[in-house]
Amino acid sequence: MKRLFLLTAAVICAFLASCSGNSGDEGMLVISADKTDIQTGTGEIVTFTVRYGSEDVSTSADMVISYTSASGDDIYSLEPGVNTFSSTVPGSYSFTASYKSGTAEIVSENSVEVTVSGEQISYAKKAYVMQFTAVGCPNCPIMSTNLSLMEEDHPDDFVVAAYHISYNAIQYPDPMVTSIGEKYRQEFDVTGIPRAHFDMHEDRIPADLTSLENALEQSLSEKPFCGVAIESEYDGTARHLSVTAKVRANRSEVCRYLIVLVEDNIEYDQLSAPVTPYYHNNVVREVLANNIYGERFNSGRPLVPGVEYTSSRAVDIPASWNVENMRIIVAVQYEGSDGVTYYTDNANVCRLGESADYNVISE
Repeated sequence: MKRLFLLTAAVICAFLASCSGNSGDEGMLVISADKTDIQTGTGEIVTFTVRYGSEDVSTSADMVISYTSASGDDIYSLEPGVNTFSSTVPGSYSFTASYKSGTAEIVSENSVEVTVSGEQISYAKKAYVMQFTAVGCPNCPIMSTNLSLMEEDHPDDFVVAAYHISYNAIQYPDPMVTSIGEKYRQEFDVTGIPRAHFDMHEDRIPADLTSLENALEQSLSEKPFCGVAIESEYDGTARHLSVTAKVRANRSEVCRYLIVLVEDNIEYDQLSAPVTPYYHNNVVREVLANNIYGERFNSGRPLVPGVEYTSSRAVDIPASWNVENMRIIVAVQYEGSDGVTYYTDNANVCRLGESADYNVISE
């Protein structure tokens, strides 16, 4: 009888040990990395492995990797289930992991130190110019002409999104008016045109060349903290466009992004047109966002410095739009002090189906 009892106890212990192993081998969480030294500007990536006992939870939605920089002042977290890290900000980083098992949250028993070497990466500025216009506006061609003249001198320094609004609409109906343009008209209290707003600031810039150039100079004097890149794919048969907006920031900010589709060379009558036929450029066809300040990066949390964030939107292009004359603008906004208003930090542009890389400046 005693031998039978001991044998039964041994079987029970073996079963319990087996169960314990399946739930994390005594609940220990351990983080490791495939490398601990990477270089800025090379695209190198650190891949972490996170184990809860014998279970690999590296990409589990219940696993979150957090880290501190060399200063240790701030703690940043990657998205749940993300186990890779790359940064354009040099320094030393300390990584830990946490894992939610049932109602318990387990923190890793160890940490991993990663060194990012190389130069600080910064980005060239490209201003985002919102132009308010209409076919029934007699002075609007003046602003369009002056913006074209500025583009000749500053071909890489700014992008224009021309929002057509309802103005003198009974006598001069404007087929290029959009609902988003009307929302911006209300937001910026547009009662008279032509007018431009640089980087979504409240300042109302008139049509004369001097005012526009001064506004651009002011915008370019503000060094951007983020870089913007674009990837796009266009299916000409289905007329389906998908756009991925990318951002990397050198400081922690709450950011949003706008994807704006514009079309050039639209022939349509214009009041007080300097020439006929008249062609409208930079015409906003669509803004791929539900919010006038754009969609959120990182679920509305501050961006982690040096880490790339991406987000995608898609749309079907109407047959009446000429895709050969269309471009994609991506503008990245940062949160103002009121927590409601956003201002553009940087922008980029490319044609449909093409891409635009980060405009990097090495220091």
